[in-house]
Amino acid sequence: MKWRISKRQKKTTGVIIISLVIYWILTNKLENIPRLHFSGQQVVRQDVNESIPIYFYRKQADIGNPFRDCKFKCHLVDGMTNKENDVVVFHAPTLYENSPLKKFRGQLWVYHSMEPPTLHPESEKMQRWRNLFNWTISYRRDADILHTYGRFHSIPANKQNQIETLSTWSSQLNKSVIFVSHCPIASKRMEYIEVLNHLYDTDVYGDCGKLICPKSEYGNCLYKLNNYKFALAFENSICRDYVTEKMFKAYWIRTSAIPIGRGQTQYDIFLPPKSYLDTSTYPTTKELTAHMWNLSTNITEASSYFWWKRNYVSEEVVYEGFCELCRRVHDPQLKKKYTGIYRDINAWLRGNNDINICRTPTDLPLPVKKTNFVQRLLKFLFGKTQK
Repeated sequence: MKWRISKRQKKTTGVIIISLVIYWILTNKLENIPRLHFSGQQVVRQDVNESIPIYFYRKQADIGNPFRDCKFKCHLVDGMTNKENDVVVFHAPTLYENSPLKKFRGQLWVYHSMEPPTLHPESEKMQRWRNLFNWTISYRRDADILHTYGRFHSIPANKQNQIETLSTWSSQLNKSVIFVSHCPIASKRMEYIEVLNHLYDTDVYGDCGKLICPKSEYGNCLYKLNNYKFALAFENSICRDYVTEKMFKAYWIRTSAIPIGRGQTQYDIFLPPKSYLDTSTYPTTKELTAHMWNLSTNITEASSYFWWKRNYVSEEVVYEGFCELCRRVHDPQLKKKYTGIYRDINAWLRGNNDINICRTPTDLPLPVKKTNFVQRLLKFLFGKTQK
């Protein structure tokens, strides 16, 4: 019996053969063409070797090369923004212009700041930068790109050593220590330290204290924390999500001092739980220092604050946010998708009547109102004073 192949079958077979030939050519001859591959709902450019310029307006002097260790390649260009610049990063604390720069069509403007609102230009100037920024890079958890000072990595169970973390506790000074150079500041930390010092001695290094640590030797001076039982890491402003770099540094060097923070944030989000003291959990400095004195003489209780050393390693991640920025600008679909505009960047920064981003400190004793002799006498005789 003879099988007959219809014209339709011949046509289908021809199409299949031609398709296979085209597929072979594409997969064997054009391998070096950059392609896009799908990962979930994101589209990622495979050609990571293409370096994309990122322009920095008023680049900070200490920023160095933030893209040097990134998986995707970007390079920093320090200069003014112009219509050829595709992505421009602005250091928000230095936006002191009386009027914003001109933004050209298609540009992606990125707001970057690691400082709290109190260290930015006043509201009047920040409000002039409305409807300009597309992305934010900040320590704030509601930023487009989260950028913190440190990160913790878990140590595998088979590499955890049951070491004695407080072998020097008894020889460490029964004092707290802080490195601080900005004295009159929104958080009034020096006023708080003065109150604290009456109940538990505190050594202050820097421009706000009597002890000196040259900036050229700051790295070595930081290890002085190990001589003390407590390391104060007080923020310059009490603002949402703001955790000072001083707090992370205590973990980077694996200090044997217990860190103490004083801010408006949930430290457990950023740091290992029960590895620090938070002043906001104590009604007054008296209760705080009573706990400090107890820990200073109770090595068993003090040791419980160093459990993290056997379980975590902390590292500095100064450039992690910039690597994420680089990854996003390499992704054309992601870059196109997230190009909304912050209508009022000042409202995002500082909040409004319904949202408080920062607060004034309420943990300082109220000042005693001084009265003159006549007022005191009137109050004694008649129970009131003259206005």
